[in-house]
Amino acid sequence: MIPQDGLGTVSTHLDDEIADYFRAHYPRLVGFLRKASELTEETAHQAAQHAFLVLRKKWPDLRQPGQNPRAYLYKTAENWVRRNDRPEPLVFVDDLTTFDQAAGIAVEEEVMLSMRIDELLARLPERQRQVIFLHYFHRFTMNEIAEILGITPGTVKSTASDARGNLRGWLEQESR
Repeated sequence: MIPQDGLGTVSTHLDDEIADYFRAHYPRLVGFLRKASELTEETAHQAAQHAFLVLRKKWPDLRQPGQNPRAYLYKTAENWVRRNDRPEPLVFVDDLTTFDQAAGIAVEEEVMLSMRIDELLARLPERQRQVIFLHYFHRFTMNEIAEILGITPGTVKSTASDARGNLRGWLEQESR
């Protein structure tokens, strides 16, 4: 008798492939969702888990040549986020008085810089923020981002350029 899992599909060596894929991509997907979509940790995990459940059902097709399972995974998670109400993100406050002795840099300065970067990125329109996070934080190519977001590579490049221009302009205004 062939064993079946709770989804009513046959369990095979594909489960091992999916498990490996999960271990390799789940943390990055959750991190992307938290930053790009400003989700709470719990909501980001829900979206990522949903995306992996859908990916598992489509895995035999997605592992064929010419398919991009990572783009499918990210697009599925993005679609889940769009379909579900998102609560306000949680804000965590660190002790700003401790110092990083090894680097000789005040943690307060690092936290303040990180908070400032987060503020600037949050000012970007959602599409620009998604492109910046996928490209600079998650190292996706412009073509991969185009597949994930369902837009052309040219649109990805112009969106990234617009985002960099916005960030540059805001920084120049502050330095005056």
